[in-house]
Amino acid sequence: MGACQVVVSFLEAIEQMDTSYDHIDCYIPRSGPLASYVAKTDRLTMRPYRRFGPKAVSRLIECLVPSLFFDFGKHVIVLGDVPLRTPQKQVVLVHQPNLQSPRVNRRVGRTMLFRIMRTVTRINARYADCVISQTAAMASGLRSSYQDWADRDCVKVVGQPPPSWFTLRQSESLLQDDSRGLRLFYPATDWAHKNHEIFENLGAFDLSDLIDRVVLTLPAEQGSHTAPWLYFAGQLDHAECLAEYEKADALVFPSFLESYGLPLVEAMVMGLPIVAADLPYARVLCGDEAIYFDPDSPAALVAACKTLRLRLLDGWRPDWSAKLKVMPETWTAVVQEFLNELDEES
Repeated sequence: MGACQVVVSFLEAIEQMDTSYDHIDCYIPRSGPLASYVAKTDRLTMRPYRRFGPKAVSRLIECLVPSLFFDFGKHVIVLGDVPLRTPQKQVVLVHQPNLQSPRVNRRVGRTMLFRIMRTVTRINARYADCVISQTAAMASGLRSSYQDWADRDCVKVVGQPPPSWFTLRQSESLLQDDSRGLRLFYPATDWAHKNHEIFENLGAFDLSDLIDRVVLTLPAEQGSHTAPWLYFAGQLDHAECLAEYEKADALVFPSFLESYGLPLVEAMVMGLPIVAADLPYARVLCGDEAIYFDPDSPAALVAACKTLRLRLLDGWRPDWSAKLKVMPETWTAVVQEFLNELDEES
């Protein structure tokens, strides 16, 4: 879902820009979250294409023999992580953290799908003229994972603001007295590296005065046998997601693996405290303003929540201004970075 939000925000921005391109073809699958996107200008044409067999098999063919699917123009922007095997000048956004090598990041997935993705990326690496990652931590991991990209020094860091639908407003419900416990929010899909298991392992702790509610964006049926303070909200639409941010005392983010961590940026924009896994991706984005914990330790998460509660009751509020200042303010600025790379002389 996070990747789809990136693509939609990107398309909305490029449609509004005055660029040197007379026409842009945007290839999307015939089904899925992006299939419903409707172009708002004649300059952008949405081209749904049929996949060959299962998604994983089709993606492999798309990357290795892309001419079977796409009619390439002068330049190519890939928002789907893996470079395409084509001679056109190509800028690739890599936001899949599992493309890092296991020897570089021990947290990455070892499934056959991710092994194949890494292999194809290595085979096609030389076709990417520029690789864009969203944080310095991810950029370092990609350079260490793919020698071709390191040798050519073609990995560039371009951060991103919240998705285009995100309303810039402040949370007003931070804990102010000790009459209730903390309300925490964790928007994340049900992938193993998102580390939802840490919440289920908090059963051994007395959290009656510490936690009021933890809201997870997992299907409601998964929460039928969990602690009463753990609430499974299911997939939220934009308005519902904003409402949960506004009701939360903090974002809790125990994920083992991220290329960026978009909810971290969303929480900063909302002025929310952040309780995050003590890992490089979070440190790069949040600096010293977040409260960190060992994502392998439920006890460490409890200790971090106690620290948060004491700070809030003492009147503390995070100041994210310095971190937000170094991020692009608009999606137009993000898209312009891509276009600048395409316009550079080879």
